Amino acid sequence: MNLDSFVPSLNRTQLGEEISTYKMPLHMVCIIVILTIILTCCFTLYLRNKLMALVYKVIGKKKKDRLSQIMDVEKGRRESKNGLMGVKKIQKKENKPVSPDVTQPVPQPTTTMTTTSSIQAEPSPTGYPFECRRLIAALHYTSYELPMNLAAAERTVEEDIPCIRQLVHWNSSPDEGLGQSHEVLVHRLRQIGRNDLAEWLGKSTFKQLGMDMERIMDRPFEKLGEQETETSYPLTIVPIESPENDDFWSQLNIILLAIMLGLMGTLLTLIGYIIFYIIKVRLRRTKYRKMKQEADINKPCE
Repeated sequence: MNLDSFVPSLNRTQLGEEISTYKMPLHMVCIIVILTIILTCCFTLYLRNKLMALVYKVIGKKKKDRLSQIMDVEKGRRESKNGLMGVKKIQKKENKPVSPDVTQPVPQPTTTMTTTSSIQAEPSPTGYPFECRRLIAALHYTSYELPMNLAAAERTVEEDIPCIRQLVHWNSSPDEGLGQSHEVLVHRLRQIGRNDLAEWLGKSTFKQLGMDMERIMDRPFEKLGEQETETSYPLTIVPIESPENDDFWSQLNIILLAIMLGLMGTLLTLIGYIIFYIIKVRLRRTKYRKMKQEADINKPCE
C-alpha cells in the first residue's frame, strides 16, 4: 500500500509565491519598523557601555591614576606660585610712598553739541519728484516731440497722488494710454533724460513677452498629451494581461531591510565612538606628559 497517495504533494513554487505575495496591514508594518529602530538604539547604548568598560580595562587604570597625580601636582604648584605673587604685591603696595604731587584727575562734565550740518533733513511726506511730474505731464500729449508749454502742464499734476497710481491711471484710461505699447513710455523717458529707466523697461517687457510666448506654445502640447483617444465602436479583443513583476517588494522585505540597516548603523556608530574615545585619551595623555616634563624642569630652578 502506497502511503504517498494520501499525502498531498507540496508545490514549492506555489509556496514561494504565497510567501512573496503575503500582504500585511500598513499600520503593522509601521509599528514593526518603529520597534526595530527603538530596539536598535537601546542595543547600541548597551554595547557602547560594555565596549567602553572593556577599552578602559585594556588601557589600564594605573595610567589614569598617574595622570590624576600629575594634575594634582601641577595644580598645587600653581596655587603656591600664585600665593607667593600675591604676598609680594601686597608688600610692594604697603612700602610704596604716596607723592603729594600726584592728584586724581577731576572728571569734567561733558557737553553734547549738535550742529546743523550733522542733522540731515528728512524729505517731506508731501514732496513729489520733479521727474515724475514731468513724465506724467508728457504722457498726456500725443505729439512726438515734447510741447513748449510742458512746464505749465507739470504744475497741473497733483502732488498728493503717488507716481505709480498716476501711471496706472494713464495705462488704464481709454483716452490716454489704454491700448498703446510700452514704446510710448520708453520714448518719453528718453526725452526727459532717463535712458537707464528706458533701457530697463524695454528689456523687462521683451523678457516677459518671451516667457508668455513660451508658455502659450507649450500649453497646447500639454493638453494633447493629456487627452485620451476614444473609439466610437466597442472593442471585442480580449485585453492582454501584463505579467506581474517577479521582483515584488513585500512588507516582509521592508522589515528585513530595516533590521539590516539598523544593525549596520549600530556597528558603524560603535566603531566611530571607539575610535574617537581612543584618540581623545591619547591626546590627553600626551598633554599631561608634557605638563609633567615642564614641572620636572621648573622644580630645580625654584
